[in-house]
Amino acid sequence: MKKWTPWTIALAAACVAVAVTLWRQFDWTERSYISFVADTAGEAMMMLVEDPLAMRPQTQQAVRITAAAASAGHYVTPESEYALALQYQREGNSKEAKALLWRIVEESPSWSWPYALLGSMLGRDGPEYLEQAESLLRQAIALDPDWARPHNSLAVALRLLGRYEEAEMSALRALELAPDDIAAHNNYANLLLVLGRHEEAEAHYAYAVELEPDNPKPLYNLACLYSVMERDNDALTFLAAAIELNEGMRRDAAVDPYFDGLHLLPSFQALVYDNAAAPEEAAPVGKEEDASLTDEGA
Repeated sequence: MKKWTPWTIALAAACVAVAVTLWRQFDWTERSYISFVADTAGEAMMMLVEDPLAMRPQTQQAVRITAAAASAGHYVTPESEYALALQYQREGNSKEAKALLWRIVEESPSWSWPYALLGSMLGRDGPEYLEQAESLLRQAIALDPDWARPHNSLAVALRLLGRYEEAEMSALRALELAPDDIAAHNNYANLLLVLGRHEEAEAHYAYAVELEPDNPKPLYNLACLYSVMERDNDALTFLAAAIELNEGMRRDAAVDPYFDGLHLLPSFQALVYDNAAAPEEAAPVGKEEDASLTDEGA
């Protein structure tokens, strides 16, 4: 049996002391947290494929956790910063969201997602940004030609630019790539309504409702369509259904030019102006041909 000498005892004690010091310096709690966030970020990215705007509670939770870690500097990757940009957008902080997306585009120029989200956001900022939005969306398509979302968003931008033939081509491509995508059907129907192809628009809105009955956007747009078609009872029925799901649509309807023909109806007034701003108090909207249509996921 080997005897311990004073020197070996001292050496062993020194090794133990070094090991204890290293153990204490290594933050196992932080490492565990980073591992958790990394796993959550991966889950968030997978869920965002099917739920790109984080409308579902599970996606929202994963995005919030990932975004918080990115904001605090604990876990910073292109994916976590994308989650943070999306969270900014959901909170109404579009300025911070766009600034972060521009940075991601610069740092990860081969990733299509930030181009698509940034393009869709710019497309809602006003007519002066539509051409820039178009450019970003086309870049997203170039990077990922078989991804339906940028085709769908591009169709919306082209519609707002008045380039209807190109818009229809993009909308049909989105539907080809994602035949059961609610956003693709809803937004193509918006284009068909603008083009006066009412029966076709009705079919696509109805299919969007069938795909997701609890989504208020196609219900609201169906109400717009039926108002234009002078099917007042149907318009009121679908508008009521949309408002039941989203109270904010009362205010939308109060200033929506598609409902101009319904404003004098007592049933419309009771539906829209009860618990809402009176007509003279509501904010005005532009009279663009399709200014009030509610695009889905664009």
